[in-house]
Amino acid sequence: MSGNIHQGLDTLNDIFGKLFYDKLPSGNEWLDHLDILNAARINPSGKFKKLQEYYPTRLVGYIEVGIAKESEDYNKAIELIKNTGLPLNILVNHALNADFKRIDVIANKEQVNSIIFEQPIIQNNQFVRITKPINKIQVEAINSIYDLYNKDENIKQQNSIKLMEEWDKRPNLKILREWWDLIPTSFEITSVGNVLAHSNAQRCDKNLPPLD
Repeated sequence: MSGNIHQGLDTLNDIFGKLFYDKLPSGNEWLDHLDILNAARINPSGKFKKLQEYYPTRLVGYIEVGIAKESEDYNKAIELIKNTGLPLNILVNHALNADFKRIDVIANKEQVNSIIFEQPIIQNNQFVRITKPINKIQVEAINSIYDLYNKDENIKQQNSIKLMEEWDKRPNLKILREWWDLIPTSFEITSVGNVLAHSNAQRCDKNLPPLD
């Protein structure tokens, strides 16, 4: 959920590093085994999207174009930030395109309502940080800033390519991508498979949240 592109990718890299406790399976036998266990249903005629087609849609906030620096829309965004008490550093340089600014607090627009800010205050003559949930006016302001984003699909596609370049710089994510793209056929994970997979993932990383 991190809005910081590098932090988000580093977190994913760490998580998958914990899950890769053995050599990843290849061929068809492991898929047949999952099908026998009723953990997955194989679709012999189907193909998975390549990882570079899938993950940018899950992390769409990372590849959105953002707002051109020193543009009229950028000035409008700054006014919205100032008028609603949002942190001034909510807009940052786009890590994938130096000509643009982007919102740095979420990986996906649908997460706006879950934003929590840290605010420094003086308590007992010491600086401490308190958490402060976003309010309704600030949610509306952030959505308005998103509406100011440039919609150029060519730039967005270039950002997607650059995101995958950053992805491949992280060893576990590179392993994941190479393995994913060689999966021979598509399959659907069943409810049994979801429970088995999540239980195993939590065994590898106890910090993972429970299933909803």
